[in-house]
Amino acid sequence: MSFIHSDFHVHTAPSSRCALEEATVENYIKLAVEQGITDIGFSNHFWDDDVRHQREDQWFYDHSFDNLYKVIKDIPKDTKGIRFYLGCEVDVDKDNIIVMGD
Repeated sequence: MSFIHSDFHVHTAPSSRCALEEATVENYIKLAVEQGITDIGFSNHFWDDDVRHQREDQWFYDHSFDNLYKVIKDIPKDTKGIRFYLGCEVDVDKDNIIVMGD
C-alpha cells in the first residue's frame, strides 16, 4: 500500500481564514513527524499591495510579501528531517487577472 508523504497546500496563521491560530511552522513540524510527512509546501495567501483597490473583499489586504516570507524566518534550523517549499496562493482580480502587481 502507498501513502502520500507530502502536503503542498499548507497555510500558516494568519495567512487566511483557512488557518487556525495554532497553524504555525513549529506545530506543522510536530504533526509531520507524528504522521510520517516528509515534505511540506507552504502556500500562504498573497495579495500585492499595488493592486489592493481592485478587490472589494478586503480580508486579503494584510497578505503582503513580508507576510509571505515570514514563513521562511519561522523555519527552525532543526527541521526534524522535514523538507520545506515556499509558494503562495494568489487571487484574481475582477478581470480574472492573477494579482501579482507589475
